[in-house]
Amino acid sequence: MTTVLETKQLLKKRSLDRIEALIKSGASLRNLPSNDNNDLDLAYRDEINLWLERQRGRYFTREETTLQCVLALRYADLTRPTARELWQYLQILILKDARMLGRRPMRFPSYSTFRARIADLPRDFVWKARSGANDGRPSVTALVSRFDAIVSSQA
Repeated sequence: MTTVLETKQLLKKRSLDRIEALIKSGASLRNLPSNDNNDLDLAYRDEINLWLERQRGRYFTREETTLQCVLALRYADLTRPTARELWQYLQILILKDARMLGRRPMRFPSYSTFRARIADLPRDFVWKARSGANDGRPSVTALVSRFDAIVSSQA
């Protein structure tokens, strides 16, 4: 019999494995099937767009900011990862990417910077996505797909 903690860890591992596989393959997130088969909630799409605009700054490059924002969006997931887990996973992804491509690694955000990105996410969106409410629960995959489309169109 599996415990709730084991189930949560398994779901989190699957989620992180999918992110890692996507990053390795360089695939777009647009064609991924949604886990919950819900359409994108348009109210959250607008809020996520505004959140994305607030994340732009002068210190981090567009590529660094995009990666940080994609992982910050993973905070709003049914597996309920902590901000520290996502921050540590971000560091692992940056180091693996640099090792695979044979280049200098991107800059790491401090924990407080990454946590501030997460804290700035729309609270209703995070609450619904993390609680798994079936009524109107936004699809994280759809939101990440929308985010990817926005970044691609602005590039």
